[in-house]
Amino acid sequence: PVKNNVVRDSILGRQTFRGALESVDLSLSEYHKKFSDVPGERSFEWKIVKSVSQDLLKEWSWLEALLWLKTPLMGDFTKWLRLKTKNFEDGVTLENLQIGFVDKISLFIFKKFPSLVRLIPFFILNYQTKIRLNFLLEKSSGLLVLSGPFKNFEDYFYAGREIQRMWLFMEENKIKAQPIAIQSLYLNFVKSISNQQTLNATQLDKIADIRQLTYKELQINQSLVYAFRFGSSNVELPKMPRRHLSDNHF
Repeated sequence: PVKNNVVRDSILGRQTFRGALESVDLSLSEYHKKFSDVPGERSFEWKIVKSVSQDLLKEWSWLEALLWLKTPLMGDFTKWLRLKTKNFEDGVTLENLQIGFVDKISLFIFKKFPSLVRLIPFFILNYQTKIRLNFLLEKSSGLLVLSGPFKNFEDYFYAGREIQRMWLFMEENKIKAQPIAIQSLYLNFVKSISNQQTLNATQLDKIADIRQLTYKELQINQSLVYAFRFGSSNVELPKMPRRHLSDNHF
């Protein structure tokens, strides 16, 4: 197998950045030029969206609050939450999350006592989420959106490859990014068995409406597969713990 140290170092050094970001240029033409000689599926498309309306942010905030409070999302997330990097090969630490002290305490409590999540008033989390999403999008260069087919195994493979390519491209150009995964990926799984077990019909119908509103505003006519916020920053975070990868993987 070919050993690619550039790709390996990019994976090991990659960081999700959740703080304030300055404006930066990201050239999609340069991205396509870089990978023009790579064969494969070309049905996926990247698009830069400079801003999102307050109406859509309001709906995204409702969706995110619903997921944290009404589905297993919080429990799944806190399983991977680490207080420190020592003695762990994977997971995310409170420091790397770049959140305030009160939020750190809250996540720590939810990790220890998951049932307490049910005691949070929905409107409070909804309001806090709206403020956070406003901050994230205002303090960035906008959204980098990937759309395309997303129905079978091959679609997942090609979409995953496109996302990894873009991560590599941004790393090489010193662009920091944060996936907006809840609002993008989740919309493709509205009718999953897990959702049908935890959400009612009214909630599922509203999520379907949010999906259509999202597609209309972002002006995409295929599935919204993924989205990044992106920009530049001089802030350096401590490296995340990673599982050891042997050279055979490259």
